[in-house]
Amino acid sequence: SFAFTDEAGEVVYPLGDSPGGGVIFTADGHMSLDFMAGGRAPFAADDILGGTPDEQAAAARSFVAFGGPYIIEDGAVLIDVKHSLHPNWAGHAHKRFFQVSGDSLSLRTPQPIHLQGKLRSGEARFERL
Repeated sequence: SFAFTDEAGEVVYPLGDSPGGGVIFTADGHMSLDFMAGGRAPFAADDILGGTPDEQAAAARSFVAFGGPYIIEDGAVLIDVKHSLHPNWAGHAHKRFFQVSGDSLSLRTPQPIHLQGKLRSGEARFERL
């Protein structure tokens, strides 16, 4: 799941109720996360760097991705973001609180972030396959 809550308690699911994606944390200290909305429309052409401007915009609006080296510190993962679909994140450190329970991993923003014009607290949940 990929959910965000504003100060009034309203919960939004910016990638819908059935997003796909995953997260990888390697033993040598690198991570990568990606989420995409379910049911994304394919491009008319099969060119991986092609697509009309509208197709490209819709694809970018329905996808979240970032990654880089990480360390674990005080119940949080600190990520030195090296690559991100959102260009403003690359080159900046991001902190996420985490909780592991069985085959589930939860990553939470430590403070609200800007999403769809509001400050919202976010949580991403993953299940091991």
